Amino acid sequence: MKVLWLSNVILPDVAENEGLPVNIYGGWVTGLFNELRLMNKFNFCFVAPFKKKRHGITKHMHQYYLFKTREAHKYIYGLQRYFVKILKKENPDIIHIFGSEFPHALIMAEAAKKVGLADRVLLNLQGIIGLYALSFFDGLPKNIINKYTLRDLIKNDNIYQQKMKYLRRGMYEFKALRAISHVSGRTGWDRAAASAINPNIEYHFANEILRDNFYSSKKWSYEECQKYTIFMSQSAHPIKGLHFALEALNILKNDFDVHLRVAGTPLINNKSAHRQTYYAIYIKELIDEYNLSKYITFTGELNANEMHDEYLKAHVAICPSSIENSPNSMQEAGLLGVPRVAAEVGGTSSIIVHNQTGFLYIHDEPDMLADYIKDIFTNEELAKKMSIESIKDTSKLTDKKANSMAIVSAYEKIINMSGKI
Repeated sequence: MKVLWLSNVILPDVAENEGLPVNIYGGWVTGLFNELRLMNKFNFCFVAPFKKKRHGITKHMHQYYLFKTREAHKYIYGLQRYFVKILKKENPDIIHIFGSEFPHALIMAEAAKKVGLADRVLLNLQGIIGLYALSFFDGLPKNIINKYTLRDLIKNDNIYQQKMKYLRRGMYEFKALRAISHVSGRTGWDRAAASAINPNIEYHFANEILRDNFYSSKKWSYEECQKYTIFMSQSAHPIKGLHFALEALNILKNDFDVHLRVAGTPLINNKSAHRQTYYAIYIKELIDEYNLSKYITFTGELNANEMHDEYLKAHVAICPSSIENSPNSMQEAGLLGVPRVAAEVGGTSSIIVHNQTGFLYIHDEPDMLADYIKDIFTNEELAKKMSIESIKDTSKLTDKKANSMAIVSAYEKIINMSGKI
């Protein structure tokens, strides 16, 4: 079966061929590829954005094409011709688009229609950016939304403009979802959202495969974790909710020797204020206002092994986002058995069972976040029980064989429906 994948990140095989560092994001795409490759029934073609146009063949003899990209929220005129050229040359049985968040998803759907392959497109729902935009300002004071640093001014990228970019990307995303017949997803939230946008769309359920090292036998241990340490996987954008986490941290510091470790691009760094985002300035103001500087560490970007180690050190992992579909950070934590507290937004209730495999709380109530963290801090038996239940439940949700076969079944069904032999 010839399968063409359009992803937002370059897969490791392609990166190796191009002499590029392996991207730390998009591990679910790599995980699926590793499983499908073992079946010896697929011939892959990879398409992904890059700073310049490239093409070649990987060590596993799969063709790839890298296309030049500009700003993420902009529709690239002329790219459709390049995609049409690729589709005509490769003539895939399936076109699998990973993510609807960027305009190139729509462009690929349009190209598929041009060459008569529209009914063979499967779009994997990662997040739904147009709906994410609606929660972008949650928990932020109105007076900071339109403020900007010099960096924001030059890049047209303050908090308000970031939301507008999300909305613009959402416009292209909605067009893409209306232009195709098949989506794959994994939560009740993304299914409802896709159906609302396109009532005629065929929904294929398929959970995701995590990065390999999270399936290791090494699991979280109450005895070995660093007590009162909280881990949060990213914070670069307001929707990730670091401002909510700081409110909770301010409450917890009164009773515990607590420490919050935040991964991802560090908001607070050695750059001068005018080179940072205004959201970073606001976060620094909160840290100073609540005297939290000794209670928080920004780790910087971490690879899979470093993330694995951070989870195991944590007493609890949190996801205070104002919107998510099914955050992989919570699934990674769950598979390792780390006690979890997450905002009940989007599809998080599809991966965490409240009071059993974790705690869910109202996203704009940081006092609830603090209270549930406190429960885990003060109740060893609860933390251990939650760890065991998380491993059981998340092991089923992230089962490699079951999830890869769900995608294979979707491919076969789409081909059969299209009438292609």
